[in-house]
Amino acid sequence: MRIYGRGKKSKVLCAFAVAAMLFFIASRTSEEEKICAFVKGHESELEEISMQQLSGNHPTISYKEVTVDGVFENSNDKPIVQFSYTGRGLVPSSKYYGFYYSPSDTPSAYQNVDIGLEVGDGAWEWHQADGDNGGVTKKIKDRWYYYESWF
Repeated sequence: MRIYGRGKKSKVLCAFAVAAMLFFIASRTSEEEKICAFVKGHESELEEISMQQLSGNHPTISYKEVTVDGVFENSNDKPIVQFSYTGRGLVPSSKYYGFYYSPSDTPSAYQNVDIGLEVGDGAWEWHQADGDNGGVTKKIKDRWYYYESWF
């Protein structure tokens, strides 16, 4: 004896389970992995935007899902072009994620502030001397760095 409709219901439930599993896997991708993939996938466009920013021409304020924060200079005369990807939380407990272009291929603290970087496990870390602000930066590829900052 065959029960009609059961095959269709099973297929719908199976498709729903697969979709839920794919959504769960995609949501487990870290911000760092997403940013690294974004930079590698759009490197030529991002480099062109960075060159425009460094030349003083600022026509681009966003590109796809990132915001162009602009050029940040420090006392070492090594500017960076910083891009914001995402952020979470409210001050005083917030985190920001993004990346930056460093023409000198030098790692830097968030917004290129003059804070010393400590070498960590495959990364550079910075901490504000009189507060709980800090961050980490990691090399994505030549001249491109990921950052995570907290305030």
